[in-house]
Amino acid sequence: MSNLMFRAIRGPHFHKWPQPARPVRKTNAAQHVSQERFSSTSTEHLSHLTRDGSLIMFKNPFNQADVFVIGTSNASRESTANIQQVIRSVEPNTVFLELDQERMNRLLSHTPLESDESFKSEIFKALSSHPSLKSNPLFGDGFIGRMARQGFEKYIQRALGIMKQFGLVPGEMFRAAIGEARNKNSKVVLGGIDPRITLHSAMAGVKIPDFSNLNPSTLLKDMNIDPDNLRSIMSEAETMETRETARRVREGMKKELPQVYKALFTDREEYMNARLEKCEGKTVAVVGMMHMDAIEEHFKRGKGRLGS
Repeated sequence: MSNLMFRAIRGPHFHKWPQPARPVRKTNAAQHVSQERFSSTSTEHLSHLTRDGSLIMFKNPFNQADVFVIGTSNASRESTANIQQVIRSVEPNTVFLELDQERMNRLLSHTPLESDESFKSEIFKALSSHPSLKSNPLFGDGFIGRMARQGFEKYIQRALGIMKQFGLVPGEMFRAAIGEARNKNSKVVLGGIDPRITLHSAMAGVKIPDFSNLNPSTLLKDMNIDPDNLRSIMSEAETMETRETARRVREGMKKELPQVYKALFTDREEYMNARLEKCEGKTVAVVGMMHMDAIEEHFKRGKGRLGS
């Protein structure tokens, strides 16, 4: 196992903020197990989120903890406010984030612009590491490579927006979630895989027979991808605000780019679910909206009672 993979899986995965102690709410295991419905004081202001599907609630069948999963969308203006409202209403013991240590560090140590520039660099590195592209002068360090980088800037900028929707690049709503966790003195559990692993895995599954032809439509057809379908998928991903749109994007990705789908969704969701299963106490999970169906299905299979 590579050092990068080891760091992504091994940790660290949780943080306790150095806040003043707050009164401890007295609960016991029996109360948790017998609780059939969520506390009305925690959920009475959240019904609009459960109705539109951006919030799901369930009893974790593995430890009987109450879990509130709020889906994020970079295209939604309300996403940050919704996350703040959920955390403030629930007052969770644990806040679960679809982040790894690297992404959390960048969010905490960089301005939004600096963070975006850093992630753009990672996207370009992942592209240039593909076996079919390494020898291409467009990805070299010489004059042509430098000029190509400038020309690709607008395409990488668009890719950045899409990567935010796919959860590889954390949007500002995650910074807000971290701030709310600090305010509530909640433990933060990280449930994401290092995006460099995901990018390299996704790129490894893409067969590029001839990159010398730079016509995007021709290139996509050579890869057995319908360019019109892919454009539609990416356009929906950029503007996605509902779970219905998220489902269409997932289905399109699975059909057109199955190996990329596996890296972006299947592998990451297996890791997320394994981490979320172990979260103790009342938990708010902040994840990309495109992962909500998979999380819901996983805990249904575990015979948890999903709220509505």
